Amino acid sequence: ISKEDLRYCNQKNIFYIYTTVFPKHSELIKLLKKYGFFEYGKKDREIVLVKIIPTNQNEIKKNILYDFPAVECGGAKKFLLGIYPEFHTRMFIDSKLKTEKDDLLQDCSESNSIHKIYIANMERIENLKPGDILIIYRTKDKGTKSANYSSAATSLCVVEEYKNMIKDFSNQEDFLRYCLQHSVFKEEELKTYYREKKYQKIIKMTYNISFGKKVILDTIRKILGNADRYWGFFELSDAHFREILKEGKVNESIIIY
Repeated sequence: ISKEDLRYCNQKNIFYIYTTVFPKHSELIKLLKKYGFFEYGKKDREIVLVKIIPTNQNEIKKNILYDFPAVECGGAKKFLLGIYPEFHTRMFIDSKLKTEKDDLLQDCSESNSIHKIYIANMERIENLKPGDILIIYRTKDKGTKSANYSSAATSLCVVEEYKNMIKDFSNQEDFLRYCLQHSVFKEEELKTYYREKKYQKIIKMTYNISFGKKVILDTIRKILGNADRYWGFFELSDAHFREILKEGKVNESIIIY
C-alpha cells in the first residue's frame, strides 16, 4: 500500500481498501494502523487490515495520518504556499508540470514519501498550526517573463507541525535526524542550511492530493480578484479555497467540511 494506491482509490471513488499481512510482520502492522488501517479478520494465516477513507464528518478521526488522504477542513485555516520550481519538482513528483523533463526528477524514498519537509524564511509561516491546509503553488521558471501561464497551483497538503531551526534543535545532529528522512535535500545541503541559518523555518506536512488539473496563475488571479499581492505565502478565504480546488478538479468526496 502506497500513497499512489490511496490517491488512485480517491480518483476512482474507492473508499474501502484492504491488505493482508503475516502476524510476524509486527512493525508493518503497526505502521499500517498508524495510517488508519484496522484488523478486520483473517485470511488463511494472514491478518486482513482494512482502511476506510473518510468521506464525511462521522468518519473523520481528526488525526492527520489516520484520515489520510482525506482533508478535514472544518475550522482549519487555508493558505497558498509558493515553492520554487527546482524544489517543487523534487518534493512533489506526482504534481510536476507536463513541460518538465523526467530526468529532472529523483526516484527516491524521500520524493515518494507521504511526509514532506520544507525549509523557508517567509514571513508569517511561523503561525502555521497542525491541521492548517496548504495549496502548493509552483512559481514561474527563471527567465520566464510572465508568471500568468508558467506558474500554477498543483497540490494540497496538510500541516503536521512547525519548527524553528534555532529554537527547536539543540545541535546539527538533532536537526539532521528530523529533516533527512522526509526531506529531498541531501545531507550536505541541510548542513549548509543549519550552518548559515539563512532559512530557519521548517514545515512538516502530508502530501494528500495532486490536482487533476494544474490551476495557472491567470486563473487564480481571476478567482482572487486582486493581482497585487506577495505570492510566497498568504491566507485564503474558504470561498477562494473551494474555487481553486474546483478548478483543479480535486475529488470533493474527501474534502470534508
